[in-house]
Amino acid sequence: MTRQSKEHRTSPLDDLVPPAPAALGAPAVPDAVAVPPGTPRWISPELVAQTIRTWQPYYQEPLTPEDAVAIIKSAGRLVDVLTREVEG
Repeated sequence: MTRQSKEHRTSPLDDLVPPAPAALGAPAVPDAVAVPPGTPRWISPELVAQTIRTWQPYYQEPLTPEDAVAIIKSAGRLVDVLTREVEG
C-alpha cells in the first residue's frame, strides 16, 4: 500500500485521506444496500452505501447499514444545530 507521489497529488489534503477499504482488505460495498426497516424515507440505499464506503476506513469492524443510518442521522442533527446557531 503506497501513497501517491508528490507529483501526482491533487491537494495538500491527500495525505489525510485514508486508503480505500478494498486496499485494507475490506469487502467492496455495492452501489446500493438494503435500507433497514424504520429508516426515514429521505435516506436512500445509495446514501447508505456511500456512507459505508466513506466511513469504513475509520472503523476496524465492518459497518452495517444500521451503522450508516445512525451516522447519517447524527450528521443531520449536527447540521440542524449549526444552522440554528447561524440563523439565530
